Amino acid sequence: MSTLLRSATCVAVLVSAVLAAYQLGGRNAHPDARQAPTKPASALPAEASSTAPAVASNTTAAPFLRSEWGYRWDASKPGIASSAEDAAWLEANGFPGPDVEDHLRRLSVGELRTLAGRGNQPASAVLAYRLATLGTPREEVLALLHGSAANGSVYALKTAGDIFMMVDGYRDPAMASAYYGLQARSGDQSGFEQRYLVDQQLSGDRRLQAGLIEEALWREIGLSSSEVDERPGFSAFIQGGRAPL
Repeated sequence: MSTLLRSATCVAVLVSAVLAAYQLGGRNAHPDARQAPTKPASALPAEASSTAPAVASNTTAAPFLRSEWGYRWDASKPGIASSAEDAAWLEANGFPGPDVEDHLRRLSVGELRTLAGRGNQPASAVLAYRLATLGTPREEVLALLHGSAANGSVYALKTAGDIFMMVDGYRDPAMASAYYGLQARSGDQSGFEQRYLVDQQLSGDRRLQAGLIEEALWREIGLSSSEVDERPGFSAFIQGGRAPL
């Protein structure tokens, strides 16, 4: 079995675990506060979706509790990060650490809306997933995700793929493939692996459709190849894919 296929198999296990994690209940909090990381204004997309809700940009985000934002590296609980450098990239691109993700999933819709309104990108994505599971119209869910993605959240793109892969009423493998493709084009190599797994379910015509949807979404959200911040290991992953299988 090739290295690429072994990686894809591992991702399949992780994707299967996502849905179960969203069933958690309860509440957790942390007393310490920290300033949300910011991106320079020049790094933000020039064209944001006109349908995006009023979510504050990271450049003006208020401080968040340690439990509400960030990806702090912990080798004993790495989550999806492979190193401290990888964790820093994930945080800068809207991903929550394992502790933050667990906390956010325990919050109410109202609490998530408050955080999202203050520019908390992880909370925006978790809120979108929660709303999707509650049967909220697609337009509202995608507007929330697209607004966050336009402000630099790769996690929002991954979450959109997860929604179309796993949520009742939203399941559409072609849409999931398109969003995972956007995740990959935004510099996250795991998007390639997730899209590969989804594409096994698609016919040739549906794979073509997924590619067209991906391109349309790339333009609609206002993403740009010139602003891609590659995740550590991205270039090596791409080069490895050129080796004979």
